[in-house]
Amino acid sequence: MALQEILLVDKNTPIISAIGYILQSEGFQVVLAPDAETAFEDLNNYYFDLLLVYLTGYEEDKLDLLRQAKRRAPWTKVILAGNPRKLNLPIEAFQVEVDDYLLTPFDAPELCRRVKHCLNMNEVLKAEADYADKTVSINGRVLEALRLKFCEIQNTLCSLIANFKNMIRKNPYLLNNCDMSHAYEASNDLLKLLNITEDFLYHQLLLSHDVSALKSVACHPRPNFLEVW
Repeated sequence: MALQEILLVDKNTPIISAIGYILQSEGFQVVLAPDAETAFEDLNNYYFDLLLVYLTGYEEDKLDLLRQAKRRAPWTKVILAGNPRKLNLPIEAFQVEVDDYLLTPFDAPELCRRVKHCLNMNEVLKAEADYADKTVSINGRVLEALRLKFCEIQNTLCSLIANFKNMIRKNPYLLNNCDMSHAYEASNDLLKLLNITEDFLYHQLLLSHDVSALKSVACHPRPNFLEVW
């Protein structure tokens, strides 16, 4: 399994070195970006599982990085770190879209717990996305099977109606009034079922933007059962 990569953004101060060392000792690949400009370049050129930005006060470039991080790398989790008691973090630092805050002082277990929690959230989101893709694929195959079966039934039904119509024309006394009434009710129910099925398939195919399948569903006009009588 590939190492999860973390982009650490701040100058190489003692606390940043300590954070990098702790994360590396936990098996993460850590890349240091000394400023926001370098971090922007790294995000554009490489994939990172997590972005950890250490804020030491009102740093507009880092705040801008935090604002744009999710748009540039939606799968990358973001942690904002800093010491609000000593450095008076600006209110903007708590208004940007981040996944977690790491406020100093903190110890190694707390750092690792928060980082792993964010990365686990990412794995869950990826698994859900993969499941959704597989579900769409399965639904597409089921819809295609339904479409083919519908066209087959539609063809058979049209043929049966035509044959029955010819039979009635050749022998108008074949059915008495009661049988004719039952046949009319049954054919009317079949028409309703056919219409419901066709409407459902049209709706689903419209959602899937399958133009060729839409044309194949509409390849035959709906039979008019009333013409039989």
